[in-house]
Amino acid sequence: INPGNSGGPLLNIRGEVIGINTAIYTDSRQAGNIGIGFAVPINTVRELLPQLRKGKITRGMIGVSIGPIPIIRSASLDLNEGEMCGLIGRNGAGKTTLLRAIMGAIAATGSVRFGDAELLSMPAHGRVGQGIGYMPEDRRLVPQFTVEENILLPTWTTSYSDVDERLKWIFSIMPEVATHRARRALELSGGQQKMVALARALMAGRRLLLL
Repeated sequence: INPGNSGGPLLNIRGEVIGINTAIYTDSRQAGNIGIGFAVPINTVRELLPQLRKGKITRGMIGVSIGPIPIIRSASLDLNEGEMCGLIGRNGAGKTTLLRAIMGAIAATGSVRFGDAELLSMPAHGRVGQGIGYMPEDRRLVPQFTVEENILLPTWTTSYSDVDERLKWIFSIMPEVATHRARRALELSGGQQKMVALARALMAGRRLLLL
């Protein structure tokens, strides 16, 4: 049972959390608003949480408009170390738009504080250097790059010193991705590409993961 959208918990019939939905895709143009995706097992989620650094993560008010139409009006979020937050809303409510604005993929107004940094004043690639990993719902892999090259992409504009160790850790918790490390992204199935997109987010997401 998926009570929310991307990032929401997956429950068994007894109401127990068994995983986190990471890549649900919905489209109001499809009949019945059908969603497809995959889940990260809850044990993997528990293993990820200690990897995040301690401290205040995000705080601020953000607004986004597309042309003259306001999409997000003064949205606020306060998230601390070790917390998980699910953003729930109907199709078109602005969930994906909010995440894209935080990452700099779309212009936004207001303020988003991440520790001592003001994200909205940074270029998009500078936000990755703050330890933020983002997994777009449409994957956004470079098709001619190998799986390993796609995972390493965030490190090409940052100064991470533990890239090899981080990659080894990612492959240890996602062995199915490790088996395809030398294949080009365009040779993978849609589900496999989503796993690679998650692995890429983990490479950058030392402090915050946006799924």
